[in-house]
Amino acid sequence: LEQVHSIDGIERIRLSSIEPMNFPYNLADCMAELPKFQPHFHLPLQAGSDQTLKRMRRRYTIEEYAGLVEKLRSLFPSVGITTDIMVGFPGETDRDFEDSASFVEEISFSQLHVFRYSPRRNTPATDYPNQVDPQISAERSRRMIDLGNKLSATFREQMIGKTVNVLVENSKEDKGNLLTGFSGNYLRVAVDAPDTAINQILPITLKSLSGETLRGSIAV
Repeated sequence: LEQVHSIDGIERIRLSSIEPMNFPYNLADCMAELPKFQPHFHLPLQAGSDQTLKRMRRRYTIEEYAGLVEKLRSLFPSVGITTDIMVGFPGETDRDFEDSASFVEEISFSQLHVFRYSPRRNTPATDYPNQVDPQISAERSRRMIDLGNKLSATFREQMIGKTVNVLVENSKEDKGNLLTGFSGNYLRVAVDAPDTAINQILPITLKSLSGETLRGSIAV
């Protein structure tokens, strides 16, 4: 990590996805000392119920997962934590799902990617008993997506008034009169700036929220 960080011309480093059991605390400590690492981590959760995680053969508990999130939040201000959630895994009871939804809300992710379980050939889960009815799975998916949208909106609203570094990516022709890019914690931001700002990292003060996009102005 330190060698990559030392390369001239690389201004941002982001871990796109890392399994919780492969993310030791000392790695987080190391990254916190390297300013090019961005405060965004995609940590696949899959389920917020220990019973479901055990059936999935995931090698961590929700307590261990929560501890990792707490560690990252202690090191990276305004860190964005995104995740994957699966609903309808074989054997998932109503209680398992409610536990999962409660844990997701407790962690307060900045974004959820929700998936419904579907059978795959030559996988053990295909032959598990207590397969979840597709209608129940669809309803759980809808509820989890709604929860994710609420948490995402809350996270964005909490960022209003803060100044963040944004890598400007899109031209005005792409997005009307505003340039857009992503903050370090992986939020889309729109700003009124000249095309010369494209591919530049600019300090942007966030002032409002329009849909899923934060709007701001160049900090002075």
